[in-house]
Amino acid sequence: MINELEISEGAYFYRIKPNKRLSNTAISKIFIGLSKDRMTRSVTLQNIRDEVIINGHPSKLSICVFKIKSKPSFFKNYIEGEHEIKFCYVLIFEYRDYIVISKKNVSSSSDLDVYLDDVDYSTLSRLYADSDSNFHKLALDNLDVSDSAIRSKSVEARALEDSYSTFGANNYAVKNMRITSRGHLYSLTLSTARINRHSGKVSIQVLREWMAEVCDDIENFSATSSFMDSFALPISFEDRIKSLTPNGLLLKLNSLVDASNDEVLVRSYLKVGVKDVDLELGRYISKYDQVLDIEADKDKYVAISSKNKHLFNLVRIEIKILKKSIKIKSDAFRSIYLEFSSGEVQSLEEYINKNNCFVITFDNPEVAYNSKKLFENTQLLSNISSFMTVFEPCDELSGVSSEKGKFSTASVSFSPCSIFNKVESVIDISSTYLFLDDLGNEWADHIALSDGIIEFYHSKSGAEGLSASKFQDVVGQAQKNLGNLVPPQHRIDAKKILWSRTYIAKVGKNQSVSTNIQRLRKSPAGCTIDDGLEFYKQQTRKPNLRKIVYLVVNFISKLRLEDNLTALQSGGQVERRNEVVQILWFISSLISSCKEQGTEIKIICLR
Repeated sequence: MINELEISEGAYFYRIKPNKRLSNTAISKIFIGLSKDRMTRSVTLQNIRDEVIINGHPSKLSICVFKIKSKPSFFKNYIEGEHEIKFCYVLIFEYRDYIVISKKNVSSSSDLDVYLDDVDYSTLSRLYADSDSNFHKLALDNLDVSDSAIRSKSVEARALEDSYSTFGANNYAVKNMRITSRGHLYSLTLSTARINRHSGKVSIQVLREWMAEVCDDIENFSATSSFMDSFALPISFEDRIKSLTPNGLLLKLNSLVDASNDEVLVRSYLKVGVKDVDLELGRYISKYDQVLDIEADKDKYVAISSKNKHLFNLVRIEIKILKKSIKIKSDAFRSIYLEFSSGEVQSLEEYINKNNCFVITFDNPEVAYNSKKLFENTQLLSNISSFMTVFEPCDELSGVSSEKGKFSTASVSFSPCSIFNKVESVIDISSTYLFLDDLGNEWADHIALSDGIIEFYHSKSGAEGLSASKFQDVVGQAQKNLGNLVPPQHRIDAKKILWSRTYIAKVGKNQSVSTNIQRLRKSPAGCTIDDGLEFYKQQTRKPNLRKIVYLVVNFISKLRLEDNLTALQSGGQVERRNEVVQILWFISSLISSCKEQGTEIKIICLR
């Protein structure tokens, strides 16, 4: 029977925990637990610890094949007599100091987990990545947890090492990769230690030899320079974690939305006593999708939220720092259950920890925890002098006291003491057209057009200081509108409705003033809004178009910020350290986003 099996070359690779060894009895117990819901009294096939010598080392292979009945994913409830029949298998391969697992339609086993230790990310991520490898696809996790940052992204090309710009790549940790190495195509999922070699289905004997070959590669691994060096570097958890204090948490639960859309996640429910209450998980995920602060509560670290304090007090997420990893703990998440099409059921807490659905930041701005590993962005602090070149002091901002000033129905311009006025009268002095786009479906506060140039101005006012929250607001505004710099032409035409109206200023909660401020703030003599719209469309068609984003703020002094960032770099005294660290990440994230979009960034601020 075993000779009839064909299985793809893909498996999960683990080290055996110290002082742990599997036995025939342990394997039998694991197989009994995993096949307890089988539809027949006996399993279809079972072999326990069949021994073969490979490359001079003894290996043992165990396999269990069985059938289960399951509810079709599109049925709301289980109907007696109406079911799908699924074949399941779990294969456990023991070789040297490794345990390799291949499985289908089988959940995890706590009895097996006690024997498993992770293979280090540093090894897996570079196992088949050397100077001769071709990188075809990378899935990347951003180590910046700010609300305005791109959380993750995927890049793909024939050879990324030749075509992908690595500017800002040190902000990202590689999550998955697809590469060609030694004439074979591999996929590696680094968070779960799964390795696939895309060679089609093979016999059990060939699979066994391939798994042994990978284990030998891991055992004999020696790091070499490669394209992977462009990304965030993994560092020793045990050596560094005691010197770090966690200060931020971002939950990443979009994988559950994807699983639901793909019908891999078939049900989510809440256990209330003995009852199961169905849950619309998507509604809850959107509430959890925010950056949380971490505070010490006696001898524990707890995640809190200024935006939704009551919810997170109720959920109470604790951050548990273990010997080799970090886990989250929440009674609320433990009572939410997820049922997958494979038949596996997990609590939300278990799913988050098992799939590493979170990023944690620390008081050291260069370090973040992701995918069971500490990563260090070694270029973050070294890039400070480069980052500061995007800041341009404007002395006229020192007299600004508000963003837009005061209004009346007779107003035809913004108050002289406002940032909006300074943008129109001092900062933007060379554009051909200038439109006021504030409020409504805005892309920017002001949009300036010149021959071969499109400029977006985002303005924010506040008391001078080091306010990360205010800076985050204006950075978020800029990042989410980068795609609007060169929009489809029908969207430019749609701006005519807004730009043809006079400006209605908000002056308080549910209060506004209809002013006489025209939204076409600057144009050539005799030109109309229609002329400006046509001019906009002409610029978007130019191959050498320059795109520039301006942040105009009066609450940041370039000199004060630079002094504090320099102190952060040298280990000196830093005022409002957490704020400065967050601002540094925002700057890095914004520059990286703009660079990817081929856009220049300038921050106009106090001297």
